[in-house]
Amino acid sequence: MWNLPITITVKLFATYQEAEGLSKLKLKFPNETPVSQVLERLSAHRQQF
Repeated sequence: MWNLPITITVKLFATYQEAEGLSKLKLKFPNETPVSQVLERLSAHRQQF
């Protein structure tokens, strides 16, 4: 099995885009990262706004 990292691209719109200064975020995770950990990281990032 491949052991490559997972890259998730999140498109930002409106207020989030203005606050971040970017149109998208690229998040990297180790292979086989559970979805729950991805959601936790997204939630933590969102709280920074």
